[in-house]
Amino acid sequence: MKNKTVSNDKIDNKLNCSENLENRTIDKSFYTFSRDTSKCIKCYKCVKVCKDTQGISVFQVEEDGTVGIKEENMAATLCISCGQCIKVCTAGALKEKSNISLLKEQLNNPNKHVVAQLSPSFKHTIGDGFGISSGTDTSPKIISALKEIGFSKVFSTGFASDVNIVETSADLKKRLDENGPFPVFTSTCTGWINYAEKFCPEFLGLLSPCKSPQQILGSLSKSYYEESIDISRENIFSVALMPCIAKKDEANRFDMKDEYGNKDVDLVLTVNEVASLLNKKGIDLNNYSKFGTFDKPMKSDTGSSRIKAVTGGLAEAILRNTAHMIGEDPFSVDLKKLRGMDGIKLTSVVLGGKKLNIAVVNGIKNVPVILDMIKDGITEFHLVEVMACPGGCVGGGGIPLSEDPDIIQKRAEKIYSYDASSEIRCSWENPDVKTLYSEYLKEPLGEESQRLFHFHYKNRRTKRIF
Repeated sequence: MKNKTVSNDKIDNKLNCSENLENRTIDKSFYTFSRDTSKCIKCYKCVKVCKDTQGISVFQVEEDGTVGIKEENMAATLCISCGQCIKVCTAGALKEKSNISLLKEQLNNPNKHVVAQLSPSFKHTIGDGFGISSGTDTSPKIISALKEIGFSKVFSTGFASDVNIVETSADLKKRLDENGPFPVFTSTCTGWINYAEKFCPEFLGLLSPCKSPQQILGSLSKSYYEESIDISRENIFSVALMPCIAKKDEANRFDMKDEYGNKDVDLVLTVNEVASLLNKKGIDLNNYSKFGTFDKPMKSDTGSSRIKAVTGGLAEAILRNTAHMIGEDPFSVDLKKLRGMDGIKLTSVVLGGKKLNIAVVNGIKNVPVILDMIKDGITEFHLVEVMACPGGCVGGGGIPLSEDPDIIQKRAEKIYSYDASSEIRCSWENPDVKTLYSEYLKEPLGEESQRLFHFHYKNRRTKRIF
């Protein structure tokens, strides 16, 4: 089924719901999206998805039937920037803030070396809006199109996903050797990080210390890559292509910078934005016949970095790599129970003679169940994967809304098939990752890793309303 991406321009012109534009109220306080109450058609889809699907309840139906919020503006709410409300809003009342104009400025700046990173979930979802079979890897076409638009280099976020998996696996192994603290919570999902900081900061110390793949690659583009070219890091403009509006929030954190004040990632574009940009450039991916490859030194990925885009995939990838680290066969343990679209998935595996209890949380609404199990001492978990969006990154809020109810499952099946046929399926076997550690980082959890992409998240506790 063909899924159409609705551009920001089309949304702007789609409806004129207000008869008195002078009284229109547009809330632009939130970094990732704006809210225009004059365009609201009272369909209540945003209320439903935020409450019933995500369990956050930012929006409420007022006595007069309008949709409101309890706080004075969006920036003061409990919103975690998952973007699911924007995805279902067809009226344009909730609209992602576009970064395309800023991108064009940088591409036209002769002093800027503009590089892109392409995430696994992005390359497996953008094709939907162009009539390409769901889950198909479109990276060869996207890379060529980005170069045509003006990007100097295109790197694989899958490479950085493998780095994150290696670091998180090393952290899990270290805690197993030291008998805790447990569990290791994954730290790649920004919606989950926002939730943890606002709702359950008492668990922040258990998060993997490693930044997300987006921030890892951004940091390496201005250190590892910068040292291989004759361009200063101040003139490298790093753009991340992601499935998620929360990644804009992450890139804009004041503390996601190097010691010189340079942001890890300068700009984030979602699937919707890039699809709109390609459409305006007259590039139809379905009929596009130019192909490119990722650029060195961050070009390779693995089956593990692909499945990370699907709920349960990150935990599976971490356990594969942990097994490899302790000298066991990464595929000797059956991890199929971590797959599927259930809200909570539990399993146990034996690694290094130790029984490990694993939990996968699919959708942020299900987090309290696992946290209560931990608090009540029902189960000692060793590894907990959390993805805020149902289905994982392939269901992100920056991806076109599909009319196909099985779209996420189709994307997942295609990604797992790519993994099964991959020549390299374990993150530590990625040749570019091996080179990075041997020539630059030296070792997982080492001094350089900590300096470049280890991070401590902040307590932003707020009142919980559900």
